[in-house]
Amino acid sequence: MMGVIMSAYTATSFSLYLQRFHRGIEELLLAPMSYWEIIGGLTLGALVRALIVGFGIIIVGLFLTPIGIFDVWIITFFAIVTSLLFAFAGIVTALWANNFDQMNVFSTFLITPLTYLGGIFYSINMLPQPWNIIAAFNPIMYMVDGFRYGFLGFSDVPLVHSILVVSGLAIFFFLLCIHLFRKGYNLRS
Repeated sequence: MMGVIMSAYTATSFSLYLQRFHRGIEELLLAPMSYWEIIGGLTLGALVRALIVGFGIIIVGLFLTPIGIFDVWIITFFAIVTSLLFAFAGIVTALWANNFDQMNVFSTFLITPLTYLGGIFYSINMLPQPWNIIAAFNPIMYMVDGFRYGFLGFSDVPLVHSILVVSGLAIFFFLLCIHLFRKGYNLRS
């Protein structure tokens, strides 16, 4: 899941930011393309990259240990929706950032800590009392937990909660991307 998240995020964030930095975005904005098509192209590229990375990690894992798959559809759902969520988040970050340091703020100070605190290496049920409640507010925990359910067949929170949180966040960031593109936020100088 961590490979999928970082691949999707970096694919869109750095691609769009570098287009802004080198002023190549102006050619896209002048082309007879809608902002839907620009967002769709960036997102589709990030989705393919993230799924290739995720699939590659599973292939390497098969050489190291037997991997059981409980529900391939749940794994596919969480891989795709999480990829879309972080692709949209990467677009938002690329539009917000004004320099390379700001580009890394989101991944360094938000994604990475939330990923490690999201139950990748442990079950949330193992945390002591106040921390397991605090962990319930970490959205990455729901992504990891849903992905874990697809492989192992059990999860720390109900699967429906994970599906709703991940889908809701993906829709929110998608609508935010559309809003920012429609406004031309940091796209036009």
